[in-house]
Amino acid sequence: MGWTSRRSVLAAAVAIALPLGGCNDFTSTLRLRNLTPHTLTPYPVATDPPPPHRAADANGVVPRGGASPIDPAGYDPVFYAPGVTEPELANGLLIGLANIDADPRQIQYRVFHYVVPPGRTGEDPALQPLLLHEGVVDVPDVDLTITVTQPTGAGATPPPGGWAVDVTAR
Repeated sequence: MGWTSRRSVLAAAVAIALPLGGCNDFTSTLRLRNLTPHTLTPYPVATDPPPPHRAADANGVVPRGGASPIDPAGYDPVFYAPGVTEPELANGLLIGLANIDADPRQIQYRVFHYVVPPGRTGEDPALQPLLLHEGVVDVPDVDLTITVTQPTGAGATPPPGGWAVDVTAR
């Protein structure tokens, strides 16, 4: 199995598996700040109708320059930029909350290119999201902003896929 195939299978396993709920001990707030040129649509986990699945939340879109709260005790949120079809460009962000109440507290992020919108991948390997890059950040129990940007201009070195993620205290 080649690197691309392994990466696709790994990304599929991560994106298909229902994420764990967030934390119990984290007492601060989280928010996503969108500094990409795209509107980001959240794809929360819906439990009705069963089985649990991801579904678009058109009421919670995060416009360019906008921000949205994230429930630190909820499921790992996914944000998706519809209309970005080039496989080498990012169009999705998953924020992992499973270790936010660990020691040390951590937030994980994964930047994807979704071939089809989140929740529609099924088991077809050709439709699995492509993992472009990921990171884990140690965080204190303070109000945090997770900022996703698309660095451009002189001196900018964008990561694979073009989206950079920064987690900072507010």
